[in-house]
Amino acid sequence: MKTERRKRLIVDKLIATFLVVYETRNFSVAARQLFISQPSVSVQINQLESRLGVTLFNRNGRRQIEPTQAAKRLYELVNPSRPSGNRW
Repeated sequence: MKTERRKRLIVDKLIATFLVVYETRNFSVAARQLFISQPSVSVQINQLESRLGVTLFNRNGRRQIEPTQAAKRLYELVNPSRPSGNRW
């Protein structure tokens, strides 16, 4: 049971990071808002992409990122602001 709880906490952390990156469109700004380093944000997004088997953001330079269709669908699914938004 502890293993499942730990996995859920990890996924929740990855989703929380994803939400901030999606909303800010910037890894550095997201890192500041989450009080973590920018490399940690990158690692967490890469981990989520690996778990889901999709690319969530197109990186177009140091500061420019664009969400993919997969990111848009994921955001709609997990966005806590949506009245019918389901959390993981």
